[in-house]
This record gives sequence, C-alpha cells and structure tokens, in this order.
Amino acid sequence: MGSPIIFCKYKGFIDKIEGNILKRMNKKQILPVLTILLLVSISIQSDQNKVNADFQKGTIENLEDWFTSTNLVNFTQDYRINLFFSIANDTLGYALAPRLSFHTNMNLPLNFTSYLNNEIQDGVTKFGLQIGSNPGNFTLGLNGTIIIVTPITGPIYINVTEGESETFANFETLLGENLSVPINFNPVSFALNDIVIPEYPEIQTVGVELAPSFLLEGTISLKADVLGEELTWTDSNDIYFTDVQVDDESTVFSSLISNITLDFSNVRLSFIGLEAAIFFDTPIGTLIQYLEFDFSFIEWIEGGQVLGDIFILLIDTFFVIDDLEVYVSIEKTPFSFLSILTAITLLSNLIYLRKRRSS
Repeated sequence: MGSPIIFCKYKGFIDKIEGNILKRMNKKQILPVLTILLLVSISIQSDQNKVNADFQKGTIENLEDWFTSTNLVNFTQDYRINLFFSIANDTLGYALAPRLSFHTNMNLPLNFTSYLNNEIQDGVTKFGLQIGSNPGNFTLGLNGTIIIVTPITGPIYINVTEGESETFANFETLLGENLSVPINFNPVSFALNDIVIPEYPEIQTVGVELAPSFLLEGTISLKADVLGEELTWTDSNDIYFTDVQVDDESTVFSSLISNITLDFSNVRLSFIGLEAAIFFDTPIGTLIQYLEFDFSFIEWIEGGQVLGDIFILLIDTFFVIDDLEVYVSIEKTPFSFLSILTAITLLSNLIYLRKRRSS
C-alpha cells in the first residue's frame, strides 16, 4: 500500500531527474531511460506500509457495497493419551492398575468471511472480518486393560474395548454463550473371562458395555490476531471493521489471521446419562440385559468437576489451529493512471524512433 506523501516526494524527484537527463540525451537513448523510470515508478507504488488497525464491531446494511470472500476450513484434532497408574493398599491387599489409552477427535468447521468496501477513496477503505462455527462433533474413546487385585481372588484382568457408536453427537456451533454441546463417547466394553460364580456355574463370561453421555456447557469464544490486534468472537454474527489502505496496483487484499485459539475457560463437562448392556455367556447362548440411567438431575460436585477440568484442560492444550491468510478480490483496473501515462509516452517515443529510421 503506497504512501501518497512518499510517492509525491519521489515523483518530484523523478520528474527532476527525467528533465535533466532528457536535455542531455538524444532520441536513441530515450527508450532505455523511460523503461528504467517506468520500473522505478511501479516499485515505489507497490511499497508496503505497516497497518495500525483499530477494529470496531459493526454491521453491513447493503452487501452489494462490499467485495466478499468466504473460506470454510475444517479443523480436526485427534490425540491419544496413555493413562498408566496404580493404586494399592498393602495392608488390605487391594490394588487397582488401569492401563488405558484415551483418545479424542474434534471436528470443528470454521467459516472465515472477509469484507472489503468497494468505495475506495485516496487508497483507503474499510475491511471487515467475521468468524463463525459450522456444525461439527466431538468423539471420545477408551481402550486398554484394568487390573484388579483382591485378597481372595488374586489378579483380575478386565479388557476394555472401544466399540463403534451408532449415533453421533453433533453440535450446530461451538461459539456462543450458554451453550450445551453434546459429547459423543464411543461405547466401552468391559469383559471378565473364565470367571467362576458358585451360584451360577453355567456362566462362563460376564461383559458390560457402557455408553455414557456428556454435555459441554458454558461459553466458548475464539481469539485471533488480525492486523496486529487481538479480536474475540463469541457470536458468529459479529463483524469487526477497520480502515485499511489498498494499493492501486492490487487486485486482492490479503490479511493474516494468527494465534487462533479457542477459549474453554468458562465451560464445564456434565455427565447426563448412561446406557448399559450386561452380557452373560452360557453354554446355551448369550443373555443380554439392557439398562438406561438418567443423571441430568444430579449435581456432580467433586468427581464430576475433576473429570470435567481434566477434559477441558486436554482439549484446551492439544487443540491447535494453524495461522490462516484470507483474501478479498478487488474489481479494479490493474494499472494506475501514472503507469498508463508512462506507457503511452514510451510507445510514442518508440513510434517516433521508427519513423526517423524509416525516413
């Protein structure tokens, strides 16, 4: 974005040089001199200045007054954490040793919309940016083994196998206030093989499949640095505007969006329900008992709060969004008036030299 003051100073300097040089040169030397002057003129006009943005929230009354560009970016994050720890009491002879692998997948499509006012005066116009969240989903999963030791049974190995969910907990948007975002937990199966139950000797294996339901509740916002200023979007309809300079030579206006982060500091994870299926393998077949529990009316104070804090810490730490550069096309002529005037002068002198040669 060229500075008008700097350009005027350079323009006077160029005119002075051009006048002194042309007085001392013949017609055959004019062509290379004008070519050099043309290149210097274009390079000066394309000089970039730093932008000091001062964004303010606003609205758009007439969309036809703006150049617009939309970028839909599907951010996904899948990370896996191994949970290995042991809890033992030597006096009582009990021990618990989970060996689990916890993983999560977050699918978050974000919509970046850039606006540039088509009324450009003296190289200055208004630039607007809107960031919204499209429908997406969270998915959690768990695999591994849990080892339990008791004084009368010895080590018991419980295999934890992740199943496939038949439904997905989709959310419409992840940005906003007073949200209730569903979290999809893949069913987890716990199996006890080769067990001995004296009262029921015909039972060979007992298995339990659990499918818990969670809600992420609270306020989630998105923060990003745009033109050197940190902006925050809590509402997908918010548009930030600022004055920017547009180069007369440009056909696009670009802006880098960096340090894009999601703020989960004002949310909590609520355990609202559980679907369970108990399997009994017997010589005559498998018996299944289905159970369903509703915990939405229970206020989880200690254990639930700790689980929620751990989950929020994980997604807040591991979910990273890369920088993004957005563009807005400008419907303008690619050459400034000065460049066109210089090209006409260059063409006229070239025709004059050809006429002189032909005569």
